[in-house]
Amino acid sequence: MSQKASERLFKVGGNSLLLSATILGLERWALDQIEDKTPDDVYYLIEKNEPAVLSRQVIQWAKPLFARFRATFDNYTSDYLLELLRTKRPELWGVVSTHPKGTEWLEMRLQEVRNQLS
Repeated sequence: MSQKASERLFKVGGNSLLLSATILGLERWALDQIEDKTPDDVYYLIEKNEPAVLSRQVIQWAKPLFARFRATFDNYTSDYLLELLRTKRPELWGVVSTHPKGTEWLEMRLQEVRNQLS
């Protein structure tokens, strides 16, 4: 877990094993969603404003955790996801961070995920 994620845990007052596993799971899931994506793919997604659609399995797994740890999930911002991309997939970070609509697109996708889990 990154230091920033650990600091966020303290800010929301939790340090349980379940919360830590949830955060790691969320980060892993986010990275899995773009695992096979190239910079051109991400550019296309931004240009076409493609929505984020969660599978039924992901919703069933994540919805109860989202409800339980809502404050933690609310700390996941587009800035946090950009930092995750910068460290784990710098080539995709470059596309999102330099595209005129990249950050807005990422924030909209994050809001779509929140809406699907609420």
